Amino acid sequence: MPYISKEGLSYGIWSCVTRLYADNPFEHCYLLYDLIYELERSDFIFNFDDELKGYILVYKGLKTPSIHVFGEIDADLLLNVIKSLGQQTLVHIPEENADIVKAMDVKYSIVGWFLTMAVDADSFNPVSSDARILGKADLEEYIKLNRSRDVEISEDEALKVIEKFRYYGLYVGNMLVSIANAYLRLPEVWIVGDVYTHPEHRGRGYASAVTSKVTEDAIRAGARAMLHVDERNEAAVRVYRKLGYKELTRKLWLRVDPST
Repeated sequence: MPYISKEGLSYGIWSCVTRLYADNPFEHCYLLYDLIYELERSDFIFNFDDELKGYILVYKGLKTPSIHVFGEIDADLLLNVIKSLGQQTLVHIPEENADIVKAMDVKYSIVGWFLTMAVDADSFNPVSSDARILGKADLEEYIKLNRSRDVEISEDEALKVIEKFRYYGLYVGNMLVSIANAYLRLPEVWIVGDVYTHPEHRGRGYASAVTSKVTEDAIRAGARAMLHVDERNEAAVRVYRKLGYKELTRKLWLRVDPST
């Protein structure tokens, strides 16, 4: 297969990427977003021969790198990419490509099968919500909420995260009890992530409320909203379905550590 890296990015590849995205923004939003906004933090390998047959997207902007696979990709090539990172990596493989795992000679653990769900203006069922966008004044509460899930984060890092990934939060009194973010925003699609509620405040509809607020802003911006959820998390799936989210695809998430 004629594989091409990002250094060989051509007009022909760009044209194919934009067509792929136009046909299915949910499947290819990570590819387009990283090519536009995260080029220095990302690597790309394209299977291109007059048309784009597949690609490997590697995002290295987080502590744990992530890999997205699409289309016709050689298992040995994927394995070499994983090994080149030299650290634990999260790999996202579409259901139709799941057999590629059997051909990779590397130890891995299955995180789970994750559903991609999406909603548009016609199917969205909002719930009443006092959630709002978080800012500098919310840093102390954001840090406290993260401690409830054993995550320690500095004020400087917290501010960068809140601003880059557009966090929303819901307060009960003076306490931040639930958050969600819109970590990818394009004109056609926003991705909702990091939905988390303090353990002592669960079961009261707060996750639904904060997710609804992010979704509402996405739709007001003219986009559709999408998210990923472990199919075993039945409670979360029910929440998203009630908001109008519908299942689109199913992907296998692997945690691979080539150093073991």
